[in-house]
Amino acid sequence: FTQYERRDGGKLADLPQKNIDTGMGLERLAAVMQGKASVFETDLFAPIVRAVETLAGGGEAPAIRAIADHVRALTFLIRDGVMPGNEGRGYVLRMLLRRAARHGRRLGIAGPFLDRLVPAVVEAMGAGYPDLAGRAGRIAEVIRTEEERFDRTLEEKLPILRQTVERLGPGGVFPADAAARFYDTHGLSLEEIAESCRAAGVTPPPPADFEAALDQLQAASRAGSAFAGDVFAKDAARELVAGLKQTTRFIGYDRLSAAGRVVALLRGEKLEPSVKSAGPVGVILDATPFYGEAGGQVGDAGELTGPSGRLRVLDTQWIGATLLHRAELLEGKIAVGEQVTASVDPVRREQVARNHTATHLLHAALRKVLGEHVTQAGSLVAPDHLRFDFTHGRGLPAGERQSVEDLVNQWIAGHFPVRTDTMTMAQAREAGAMALFGEKYGDSVRVVSIGTVSKELCGGTHLHASDGVGLLTIVEEGSVAAGTRRVKALCAESALEGLEGQRLRQAEELERLIQATAELESCWKGLGGKVPAPLPKRGGAPAAGERSLAGYRAEFLRQAELLEQLKRRQKGAQRGIRERESAAARDKAGELTGETIGPWPVYLTQFSDPMDHAALRAFGDGVRKKEPSAVFFLADPRGFFVAGTGGRPEARALVRIATDLAGGSGGGRPELVQGKLADPGKFSEVKREQKRFIQEQAKAS
Repeated sequence: FTQYERRDGGKLADLPQKNIDTGMGLERLAAVMQGKASVFETDLFAPIVRAVETLAGGGEAPAIRAIADHVRALTFLIRDGVMPGNEGRGYVLRMLLRRAARHGRRLGIAGPFLDRLVPAVVEAMGAGYPDLAGRAGRIAEVIRTEEERFDRTLEEKLPILRQTVERLGPGGVFPADAAARFYDTHGLSLEEIAESCRAAGVTPPPPADFEAALDQLQAASRAGSAFAGDVFAKDAARELVAGLKQTTRFIGYDRLSAAGRVVALLRGEKLEPSVKSAGPVGVILDATPFYGEAGGQVGDAGELTGPSGRLRVLDTQWIGATLLHRAELLEGKIAVGEQVTASVDPVRREQVARNHTATHLLHAALRKVLGEHVTQAGSLVAPDHLRFDFTHGRGLPAGERQSVEDLVNQWIAGHFPVRTDTMTMAQAREAGAMALFGEKYGDSVRVVSIGTVSKELCGGTHLHASDGVGLLTIVEEGSVAAGTRRVKALCAESALEGLEGQRLRQAEELERLIQATAELESCWKGLGGKVPAPLPKRGGAPAAGERSLAGYRAEFLRQAELLEQLKRRQKGAQRGIRERESAAARDKAGELTGETIGPWPVYLTQFSDPMDHAALRAFGDGVRKKEPSAVFFLADPRGFFVAGTGGRPEARALVRIATDLAGGSGGGRPELVQGKLADPGKFSEVKREQKRFIQEQAKAS
């Protein structure tokens, strides 16, 4: 019975509207209204349950209902932008999927199957959530990828877990720290560990002990990468700042310099009334134009100038509502209560603002090119580059990557105004502003719009117009987690410098390839081969007027064509040289001396000069052409060998003798095997044992 509102001090005040909480949500209400004994019989679940029953061919109702419930939850989590992971909502999604997959295995469903249930979820819920149908393909793709990953995890990691469990034996206790390592290193959850333990009569660790061990393991990992000398990295120092309960006013959206009063000074893990010696110091002001690290954007840098001292600000970070300036005292002193002038580095601020505006354009372009399933999964906005993580199940082919780049640069050239508005969350949603799933927003939010192409909730700093970005080029793209991709991009002069660096690296590669091709073709010419036209030149830098994305793309295309041309010429020269060497080797095969053992001519020879497998095979072909029944084992001083017979004895038998004595391996057909000996210095011993084996085979024939 909900009757009171508990206020500060424990006082209870009557609610204006009293009610009874029956616990009857939509599903239970539907069951009552539709006269069903269970929510799983209502139209909210029935299509999903039928789909599971069809796949399983019947089975236990609890398992079928669990799969139906879990796959519906998976569908909506992925629809809302959650991706499988090892933390927070991503971990919940991953565990739900794995539990559903395990239920499916128990019902006899082989292989990944959960993605095939997504259409049933759309059938059941599509009327109330019309966007589900358009996103069903993407949702199914994420589910299938994660379920396949789970299958591989079980196949590769469960044997390791079972070995550990078996060593403990029935009645043993699985240590919590070992469980934490299996989770952290192999990706096996406590549920999987517990299941293996129970099957072997071993007691799994309690969840609380597992969580404590995992926290300790992750804390040790973080401590190993902590920034030495950080004036506020330690928990004790952060607690000191948080304990001040100081709210810092940020006044830096429209100014880069302002006066502020020193509220507190932090050195090491102590609050100080003043700091007089050079070194790191944390400074807290009542108001500041410095932007503190937030939303993926790095903190500002600059200077603090007081009546008696000067400090360089290296970074700024929020601790709750308090902004801490991580600074270094350069000269003089600073004291609590003093008025200082806080000056943001204007060049760095503009570089960061440029990359932040470019990040919004990149997000919009990715959604336009790849689809509206793309949502931000993390970002870094720094002065020299930007990094953007987004939900997407596969890599970007060259064509899609170029389309994203082209669209961003088209919008940059469009001179779209960048506008910021403060409004309520409800107004922002109505205006179509994108919000990050899971982020906490207040009643009042800041909306950043770039023309008509982008509208996002954002507290960061931006340019006034899109053309200030200048140019964007994507320099890296790859996977950071299941269903999550990462793009690194450069803007303006950094983009041109990156393109020029790429051109120089490819030019150096071209130069090496030209030199190598010249040497190969010279060798081929010396053997009487015909060399094509003169080698191409590697080219130079684009002219000043061509230092654009289009100019560099044209140069990269030209370089790629030259690389392919050189590779083809190298292959041609190499093929010609091999053919000449093989022909020479076949001709020399007649000069080999061997002996006759029983019915077979035998050649067990180690050459003094290095030879590749092709040359060795050519010698073997020459021997077999001369004497089809010959038995041979031919090796070079590095251990490369080829072995062959006319059928008896088997060549593989000769190789087994060789690898047993000298190590190494080989493979091929019964009558022809090639490989490499680990210790070619043992060839005399190998030859002796092979000869004895051939003699025994001759007597038995």
